[in-house]
Amino acid sequence: MRYNVNQYDKSPCAGLRTASAEGDCPPTCTGLGLAGNACPVMLGSSLLRDGETIVPLVDFGFNPTIVHAPAYLLRHGIAYVGTDRFEKNNNRVVCRNPSLRSYVRNNASTARLLLLNAKMRVLKRMPIYGDRCVAYRYSAVDARLFVIGSELHASYVNMWGDSTCRGHFLARINLQLNSSQPAAFVSPQRLRSVRNGGILVHGKRVTTELSDVAPITEMVNMHTGAVSTSYPPLQFSTFMHNSMHPIWVPELAAFLGIGHRHLREGYDANGRVVHNAPFQYGSSYRHVFFTLNATTRRINRFSREFCIAALDHSYACEGISFIMGAFLRNSKTNTISFTYGINDCESALLTLSMARLHALLEFDPLHAIAKII
Repeated sequence: MRYNVNQYDKSPCAGLRTASAEGDCPPTCTGLGLAGNACPVMLGSSLLRDGETIVPLVDFGFNPTIVHAPAYLLRHGIAYVGTDRFEKNNNRVVCRNPSLRSYVRNNASTARLLLLNAKMRVLKRMPIYGDRCVAYRYSAVDARLFVIGSELHASYVNMWGDSTCRGHFLARINLQLNSSQPAAFVSPQRLRSVRNGGILVHGKRVTTELSDVAPITEMVNMHTGAVSTSYPPLQFSTFMHNSMHPIWVPELAAFLGIGHRHLREGYDANGRVVHNAPFQYGSSYRHVFFTLNATTRRINRFSREFCIAALDHSYACEGISFIMGAFLRNSKTNTISFTYGINDCESALLTLSMARLHALLEFDPLHAIAKII
């Protein structure tokens, strides 16, 4: 095993208040606030279904995102661009990832840019700086990439500095391969979400920020600042936070998003550290897939909650698995890949066929109502 045995969840239901001491699923998950009133499932286990794989991302830190490289980078043999975090910040994880280094400031872990070849191997690592707010290390955390036309963009969090510097921002990334200057965040724009908001792109325009998912779905018009709210469908998960920038999936005719929550904390109800907890922060992460209607921006289809299987192929979930992004692979494979961090230590890629994704999005309240009528 890569980690201590207590740093794995023995089943997808581990952490539920009605689960057994071993974490087995209860006889029914009805009434627990879970998606579809259904028990969670595990993706990527040794009992792999067709069109479902997980592979480690070699030479990455943790909490990665990956996008297809814009055309001007393709000409230099760069097929993908990624981000990760590269400083250790979870002291209870014995992390042997050589791509990480020790941090200096408490809870500091900085994002960097990765240039990748077609096999997603790292060709070059680059720091990302910006104006005075992110001019130093330990500033930009959890950078989530997306592409508009030929331009790289990212959201990121800055935890340091004065009140004008701290917060969640969206910026363009200036990357010049032939320059000795590092990549830079340009023209940062403050986002409404505190940390995990998502950006929707239509064509070559940023249109909307998904600032919260559940119990209320909150959307922000990026041009006017107007905020609109709606309720998720009945039986959608309770208290889900956004995980990634929703991406347009033609086969679904909708934006695909992912929400997350964790069932266990590293702190008690009074904010005190639980010293025998397996992780320093939250653990037992569960995610849910959902789709957003292109016109109404409301959640329609969604999956039951899921965890992601351990990389060692044991029938257990990683204690921390945090999905950061997604991208369509290519038309030949008709697959979609999801990048995620593991135990604040390493990274991996979950890939699903489009047929498998369709099957996972099993709850469709609008069509269910239409059938009844």
